[in-house]
Amino acid sequence: MKGIAKGAFSGCSSLLGLSLPETITTLDDEALEGCDNLLALRWNAEKALPTEALSDVYATNPNFLLYVKDKAYAPTDIKNVVVNGTAETVILSEANSGNSFYCPWPFTAKSIQLTHRYGMTSGYQTCQGWETIALPFDVTAVFSDTGAELVPRNTWTRGDMRLPFWLYEQTADGWQAASAIKANAPYIISMPNNVEHYDQEYNISGDVTFVGSNVMVKASDDLVTGLYGQRRLLPSFQYKEADYGIYALNVSNLWYQHPSGTYLPGSTFIRALRPIHPFEAYMTFESGNAPAYIPLFDDGEVMGIRDALRQMDRKPSNKNNKVYDLQGRHVSKDRLPKGLYVTGGRKVVIQ
Repeated sequence: MKGIAKGAFSGCSSLLGLSLPETITTLDDEALEGCDNLLALRWNAEKALPTEALSDVYATNPNFLLYVKDKAYAPTDIKNVVVNGTAETVILSEANSGNSFYCPWPFTAKSIQLTHRYGMTSGYQTCQGWETIALPFDVTAVFSDTGAELVPRNTWTRGDMRLPFWLYEQTADGWQAASAIKANAPYIISMPNNVEHYDQEYNISGDVTFVGSNVMVKASDDLVTGLYGQRRLLPSFQYKEADYGIYALNVSNLWYQHPSGTYLPGSTFIRALRPIHPFEAYMTFESGNAPAYIPLFDDGEVMGIRDALRQMDRKPSNKNNKVYDLQGRHVSKDRLPKGLYVTGGRKVVIQ
């Protein structure tokens, strides 16, 4: 019998994932003392892992992953267990202090989910109410806390019983509407939530759950980023302290209350603003003179004029808002080609 002795990894605060050979069959209760950032362990032995060996680790982080050869080898208190490359259920959690996530070895999840609370007022011909999101799995369904199914606006059409939300990814050509949330990729996201301009049936606030069914959970080191000019959007699964080189979106949610002032909540990436939490995205500036802030959209342009027009048509007070091209000519709201237009005194863009 071979084991890991007391204090063997003591103080290894940079250790994220650990794989023990199958010849290691015991693990001292204090072998991992001080491994505050350990997020995944692969236990290869053909016997049960001692319950006390990881109690301090997974008690403080519900996102901890344990890889074993048989479910019987895992302590019953550990919820996210991967057995021979497959996990039955994984529930990811957010928290003010972090709840970081790290997947060193890809696996299949029969069911995986994360719930996030949305409450900011979304913009109407203004830029506000945006958040970021990055998940380690392909999302196959999205649900509100009322049970309604939600879909990206890019896939929604009139008559669809599902409710739309806005989802964009950053590409070499700028922001582009996305059709789905893919694993390890960063996005900006906004739930329609503006009682003054949107019909009640389309307003979404409260808990929203992102679900993956029979999906691959990818390695956390295999990340997708979006580069537009010198602006790079990156996903984050680990808690990051505020830093001069990191631009965080000025959200107003459970972990950060944006102060009133110059920028509307959910409109601007600001340098060294606040910590980055797991399952968010953040920006960096690749080179040159880094600005103090990076607005989501320049000149007050509205992303997707069709979204605005859909809401205009639903509110009698807005039905007289006409649309003009840049030559001042009135144009029909239906089937507009790509380009810049003016409505309600603001420039809007259709992409």
